Amino acid sequence: MGIFNAVATWLDPILGHLHHGSASGYLFAILTGAGILGAAFLPEAAAQRDRRRAMLLVTVGVTAVAFGAIAVWHSVEFIGIVLFIEGFVLLAALPVVLDWSELHTGPSARQLPSASCCSPATSAASSCCWSSRR
Repeated sequence: MGIFNAVATWLDPILGHLHHGSASGYLFAILTGAGILGAAFLPEAAAQRDRRRAMLLVTVGVTAVAFGAIAVWHSVEFIGIVLFIEGFVLLAALPVVLDWSELHTGPSARQLPSASCCSPATSAASSCCWSSRR
């Protein structure tokens, strides 16, 4: 999500510097739309095949290549194609990470301590917050 937020923040200023600032909204929409499409298919496929790690590594690789290529070639059409591919894998990675973290933490980690046990006034003086998270 950090890379997605960085693109949202910096796409317009970077494209403005390259004299393509008016295209940033459309390009960000392409990134987002492709991400929604990817998130509809890739997480389930990765989970069914137990290929979560591989998918996340592919996402890192695609991200590096995508932004390296955008740094070299500045055509709006090229950037649109690259951001479609990048968005497809990038936004699909979040559900994969969330699913994978749930598998590793197990059902006991999903139990939250009560609010009265872990209020700011009692949490420092009591170990109940930590003992209920085990």
